[in-house]
Amino acid sequence: MDNKIAVRVKLPLRIRKGPGTSFGIIGAVQPTGKVIEMDGFEEKENLKGVSKWYFKINAKNEKQWYWGGRLEEVTNKGVVAAPADAAVIDYFNLPFIPGKMSWAHEMFEIPFIWEELQTAGSGITVAVIDTGIDKHFDLTNLHPKSQSFVVEDKELIDRNGHGTSMAGMIGATGQHVVFGVAPQVQLLIAKGTKQRLGIKPKEFAAAIDHAASIAEVDVVSISYSLNDDPDIKAAVNRCLTAGKIVVAAIGNDNSSKARFPACYNKNKKNDIGVVAVGAFDQNRNRFSLSNFNEHLTLLAPGDREVLTAARGNGIGKACCTSIATAFTSGVIALMLSYQKKHLPKKINCIDALVEGVDKIRPDVEFDNEHGFGRINLRNAISKIK
Repeated sequence: MDNKIAVRVKLPLRIRKGPGTSFGIIGAVQPTGKVIEMDGFEEKENLKGVSKWYFKINAKNEKQWYWGGRLEEVTNKGVVAAPADAAVIDYFNLPFIPGKMSWAHEMFEIPFIWEELQTAGSGITVAVIDTGIDKHFDLTNLHPKSQSFVVEDKELIDRNGHGTSMAGMIGATGQHVVFGVAPQVQLLIAKGTKQRLGIKPKEFAAAIDHAASIAEVDVVSISYSLNDDPDIKAAVNRCLTAGKIVVAAIGNDNSSKARFPACYNKNKKNDIGVVAVGAFDQNRNRFSLSNFNEHLTLLAPGDREVLTAARGNGIGKACCTSIATAFTSGVIALMLSYQKKHLPKKINCIDALVEGVDKIRPDVEFDNEHGFGRINLRNAISKIK
């Protein structure tokens, strides 16, 4: 059948004759790791969690429903069993893979860039200041000093999903469901908030400070637009003083309102400071929600259709200046990785990014709606080679 799916069992599945608690348990399948084929799934279920119903047709043509099975892999075509061992991927011999790579991968020919540079981000560590990270088959490249700074939640686990999506855009390995921009990077997860909204500035600042203190961290990615706060500003400045590249979201208010930490920058050529990222869509137009002001450095892919990692070993869509920031962080990681391998003297990657942008109008160097222009990875790479 075209809609046949398979799952690898991780938790016991209790077999029932029909949906709902009114049906008695008739057996159980223990988590042996074996694959069970099923012919579909209950309407409206998303197949990503524990408390879901699944069924298969037995020999008597009856539906047997399963409750509580956690799935190994989710794709846009259904659910398939994850391989027993992670796939060994040759990042330097890959085409664009629809369904596992975002439209931005295709637009910027990211797989070709990996081949050209002979690196997909190896040797680079990106700190992700966010809601933590979910356990995901494509997010296994974590720095051992990843840590939560949320006082009431010391677990690194992502209870919101935002952090998982941002980490996926930067560094998902592609071994199962989705590729990031720089799948060979190491991710330092600094959990600065439990929820997407309503952060506590001191906790968030502590997460940024942690990134500043780790020598291996090259890039600090902050997909947040916040109110001005002295603790956060001081932490960002410590990152910059420590030689980290800080990338932050300009905000999603469709306004000129200053949001932080993006607007802590100087935003002058050869003296950018924080890279303030706005978003553009698949038509290369500024995304409708993306903020615009004199602090905006550049635009990166960020409409509502950018594929990235999702909770439950899944793949999902993320949007706006958050995902544009993560994309930019991944791009910078690729450039830094090439530099570490090939160049005795580091050329400033941010200068190269700004010099290489696609200008909206050739006669205008900067405008508030687009910054210096749309990111152009190939142009930027040509300036560091």
